[in-house]
Amino acid sequence: MSTASFKRAAGSAVFGSLIALATACAVAPVSAADSGKFNMKYTENQPIPVEDAQGHAIYLGNASGPAIGGSVDGAKVSAREFVDIVNGTGSGRGYTTISKDGETAIYKHEGKIKTTMSDKGQPDTRFEGEAVNVKPGLGKKMGEKVAYKGYFTSPTDYVVEWRAIE
Repeated sequence: MSTASFKRAAGSAVFGSLIALATACAVAPVSAADSGKFNMKYTENQPIPVEDAQGHAIYLGNASGPAIGGSVDGAKVSAREFVDIVNGTGSGRGYTTISKDGETAIYKHEGKIKTTMSDKGQPDTRFEGEAVNVKPGLGKKMGEKVAYKGYFTSPTDYVVEWRAIE
């Protein structure tokens, strides 16, 4: 994989990580035992190079997908994020909106992203963080705070696993 391909994949992965974090936060249930996942896909992911260091870029993006399991099973999830990475490793933050049965909740998420190269020479991007409910709605059924972790399955698709912590 070329350096440019790695940087783009890593940037997408970082951005996805943030989206995943936002998504995970948006579906936090009241029960600390509640958990689920989101299968997300980027609908927009705009890299903006930062010329202070090789491989440094910020990404602005949108992702969407379904919630699977937990108290928000079947909900529509969308995430808007800002990611700041150097060679696929850095941080991300944003907002995740969860909608189901006419109710909506919004969570603010923040987390870390790390990209390493697999034995096959492919980027392996993983992320984790926490999200806080900033607009109740579905949040009445979900927790105020969730923890999340996730990984990319392609340059545009990622999985977020979440669990309620408050």
